This record gives sequence, C-alpha cells and structure tokens, in this order.
Amino acid sequence: MSLNIKKIILSFGWIILTVLASTPLQSFYESNGKNNYLLPLIVIVVGILLIFKDRIEAGFSNRNAVFQVLNIIATFIFSTYAVIGNIFNQYGHLYPIKNKVYWLIILSIKIIAWTKIVSWFVNIIAGYYNNYQIKKISDDSKINYVKWISILLLCWLPYIILIAPAASNPDTSIQIMEVMGGSYIASLIRTVYPFGKYTIPSHPLDISNHHNFFMTLFYGGVVKGSFKLFHSTGIGLFILAIFQVMLLACVLMHTLRTLQLVGFRKKTLRIIFIIYALFPIFPTSAMYVVKNEIFATVFLLLLSMLIRATYFKKLWNNKMWITKFGCLAFILLLTQKYAIYILLFLFIVLIIFHREWWKTAIKSILIPILVFHIGISTFLFDYLHVAKGDPIESYAIMLQQVGNTVKHHSNEIPKYDQDLINRGFKYKKMGEVYMPNLADQEKALAYKYKTVSKADVNSFKKAWVDLGLMFPDTYLEAFLHQGYQYLDITSPSWYITDYDSIADLLPLRMNVWYQEFINPGKYSHQPHRLDKYRNHLRDAFVKIQKAPVTRLVFQSSFYIWMIILIGLITIYRNGRLINDVMVVLSPILIQIPILLVSPVDNSARYYMPLVYSFFVVLALLKFRMKD
Repeated sequence: MSLNIKKIILSFGWIILTVLASTPLQSFYESNGKNNYLLPLIVIVVGILLIFKDRIEAGFSNRNAVFQVLNIIATFIFSTYAVIGNIFNQYGHLYPIKNKVYWLIILSIKIIAWTKIVSWFVNIIAGYYNNYQIKKISDDSKINYVKWISILLLCWLPYIILIAPAASNPDTSIQIMEVMGGSYIASLIRTVYPFGKYTIPSHPLDISNHHNFFMTLFYGGVVKGSFKLFHSTGIGLFILAIFQVMLLACVLMHTLRTLQLVGFRKKTLRIIFIIYALFPIFPTSAMYVVKNEIFATVFLLLLSMLIRATYFKKLWNNKMWITKFGCLAFILLLTQKYAIYILLFLFIVLIIFHREWWKTAIKSILIPILVFHIGISTFLFDYLHVAKGDPIESYAIMLQQVGNTVKHHSNEIPKYDQDLINRGFKYKKMGEVYMPNLADQEKALAYKYKTVSKADVNSFKKAWVDLGLMFPDTYLEAFLHQGYQYLDITSPSWYITDYDSIADLLPLRMNVWYQEFINPGKYSHQPHRLDKYRNHLRDAFVKIQKAPVTRLVFQSSFYIWMIILIGLITIYRNGRLINDVMVVLSPILIQIPILLVSPVDNSARYYMPLVYSFFVVLALLKFRMKD
C-alpha cells in the first residue's frame, strides 16, 4: 500500500474520530436552539486541520516527555468528563440502554477520540506559544493602590447598590441565628436542622463548629451588634458585604502587582484590571455573605504570595515573608475546614519538589496547621464544649451512592443491609429523595439525626461497602453525577442559582425568622423597592450565560482547564519547570477532588477560589524568562 493511500485512510480515520468527539460540542452549543449546521462545520474544520497535521506541526517540535505524559493525563480526564457530562445532560443518567457493556465500549471510543484530538490541540497551542517570543519587562514602578482600588470600587458600585445590603444562603442564616438567638433559638435550630445529637457534648455553647465556629462568630457577631445598635440585621449584613468587597479589591490589586513583578507589560495589566472592574462575577461574589467568599479571597492572596516566592526564590529565606505566609495559612484554616487538606498537600509538594525549602515549609505551613488543629480545634473546643460538627457532612458521595442504589435496586438489597441503613437513615426515604446533583436532600430528609448514634453511622458504612460490591455500576453513576459539572466543559452553567437571594434578600428573611421566634405571627414579608432592578440584573446574567461564547466564562470548568493549560504550556517550554509549576498549582489542583465530592454540583461558592486564581496563575507563563 502506497504512502499516500495510508495517509488518506489515516485522515479518514481522523474524520470519524472528529464526528464522535464533536457530538458533545454540538449539544453544548445547540442547547438554546437548533443549529443543524454546527456538527458538519466542526467536522470540516477539524478534519482539514488533521489532514494537514504534519504541515501544521512543522512549525514546532517538542520531545518533552514530562509534558507529553501530563498532557495525555489531563486531556483524558477532560475528555472523560466531557463525554460523561454529555450523556448526563441528554439522558439524565449514565446508562440509557440495557446493555451496559456495549454502552461503556461506545463511551470508551468517544473518550479516546476526544483525548487524541484535544491532546493534539494542546500540543499545537503550547508549541505556537513557545515560538511566540515574549520579552521580560523590568518595571520597578509601584502600583498606586488607593487610586486603582477606588476606580475598581466605582466600577462595582452599581452591583453594590442593586444587591445591597447583601446576598446570602440558608447556611449563613443558620450561623447568624445561632449567635443572635441565644439558647432558645439555638436549641430550636438544632431541633429542626440535621445535626447528629451524638456529636453535641454535654452543656455545649450555643455556637457550634458545624458551619465553622470562627466564621459563625464573625458573621453572627456583626449582625447581632447591628441589631442591638440599629434594630436592623440589614446594616450588619451590609457591613459584612462591604468588608468582603474591600478585601477582594485589595487582594486583586496584590495579584496585579505580582504579575507586574514577574514581567507583564502595563498594557496587559490594564486589560486584566478592566476585567476585574467590569466582569460581574467579582462584585456579585464579593456581596455574597457566605463563609466560602472570605476563604476564596484569602486563598487568592496566599496563592499570589506563593507565586512571588516561587519566582523570587530568595523570599523563602525572608523572615517577614515566612511570617506573613504563616499568618495567611492560619487565617485560611479559620475560614474553611478543608483548608487543612490544601495546606498539607502544598507542604508535601514542597518537600518533594523543593527539598531545599523544607525548613520554610515547616515554619510557614506545618506549624500553623499544628497550632490550629491541636491548640484550637482540639483543646480549646474541648475546653469550651464546642460541638465540632456532624461528620455526616463529609459523607456526600456515600449518601448519594446508597440513595441511587436504593432508588433503582430497592428489592435486590439484602434485608441485613436494609436494617444497617435503617439504624441511622430512613431506608425507603433515601431512594425517594435522591437528587443526582444535591446530597443535602439525603441529609435533611432521610437522616435520623435526632436519634442517631456513632454506632449507627458505622453500621451505615458497613452497608455502604456491601452495596458497593453488589452494584458497582450504580455507585460509579452516582459518583460521576454528583460532581461532573465542575469538570465538564459542555454542561450548562448554574452560576446564577447561587444568587437567587438577590431577589429574595436575606435581611428581610432574617427579620421574619427572628420576629417569628420572638413574636409569632406579628411580622410579615414586605417586597424591597429594588427588587425590580435586582430581577433585571439576574435576567441579564441569565441571557449572558446562554450565549454560545460568553457562557463559557461563567463556568467553573472553563477556569479549571485554563489553569491546567497554563501549567502545561509552562512545562512544554522547559520540563525542569515542573517543580515550580507543581508548587504553584498544587493548592488549586487539590481542590478539584474536593469539588467532586462536595454536596452540591457546580456551586459557585465552592469553585470561586479557582475562578479568582485564574489571572494570577498567568504568572507561570513568565517563569522561563527569569534570569
């Protein structure tokens, strides 16, 4: 067979793979209308590129084995979630046909097609970026923080006015009510809220660590002080929102300074500043009074400092930097429980990839962890009898897997395992309330939190293992369905759903709840005069999110994969930079599995740290120009 015929057959095979890989993209862009021309257009464009693959690749060459391995791993995960996500979006479940083996073979072919094509495109992008020479710009001029923060706040002002006093969610309401209500309301909350009684020690404080003790004190203390001084919860919430807005504005300026220090041009910095000022995610998120927002902002500051130290390595021996970084690590632990996993992973990565920094890693990361989790989380909480929170909060995937199994195989589950589940949960209810993207239904409606014991929870774990061995396919479906939208580029965005309280303000509901507890029936909900404009703002968001191109920038998956792409491009240029790339990206990458096992799929408050991190991670692209 001649070489030309082989090439024609190979090109035809590429076209077939393109068809298989293009169907999820077609459904993504056709979700808001019928565009029957899109699939053949994608096939033609990608097919032509693949036919002339050799000529295109002639512009670059790379034998970087580290890059190639990481490229295949990243694109395989990307492709898996793109294909699986398309199936969930079309059918609502993983197995639309009875022959599961045949169906999994089809999915595997599609995943291979996606992996092959996407990895090749990543090679092209990295190769051409590598050939695009960027000079290092030395700029020692300082940023006028007061000036640029003032401009930033001025651009955010319309959002602040429309969302004022704040937007929030029920978890924050529970935190505030624990502080505001005293023993009566705190006990009432624990009566109706799914909080296992076996976790509450004798004579506990009214404030628990279920939703993070220190954030509860902070949010509740400000709102309670506002209520005492001004007889208004709204003022306190507005103070919290403005604090978050100011904090985010200052940290964003810190990231711009970081990008300036590593060599970005002023023109590029101005473009990023304009995005900070005009992109609605930043002001709306800052006005969102929820514990995840402060965590996301502090995390961004910690990441910005980490990038500076990784670029200017002398900072790892700077006592002032070590002190600042250690304080930030400690604050991060105060704001979010899973911060310990982020910091521990960063510590391990530092020890592996930069062993010369082990002393600094201990001082700035390990010591804050030990101080917090031994001195505060253990001894202080035990001394004050603070309830540490129900561990059921970390069982989201287990609950979803059992719920999905009960829903589809209720009659096949042995009586022994049914009894084990029934000790801590309502067995039949688990199947009835199962929602593929939300584990809170299982915790709220199927959990026997008023009577459950630690032994009952252990019994549930035994049943979970038994059912996993009997129904692995159902478990796989529940696991993928619970968090696939965080990584699936074809899934619709649900960003705006976390901000429904823009139209139904927390302060109004807070007053309703508080007054009903004290004087039942003597307080009624009144619409806010800005509700009309808030609804217009939300409608505008929805329209922007539905547009074929702009919808991408409202998706968590877009930022996750762009950050990974930046890391791959950096490694492509120089495989030895993998040490620095891993140090910078490790606090971000460890959050991906945390997202996948979180109780809510594609929730803005969980993925916001990754969205905030995107622009400062651009600093990696300058790392090879370092002198």
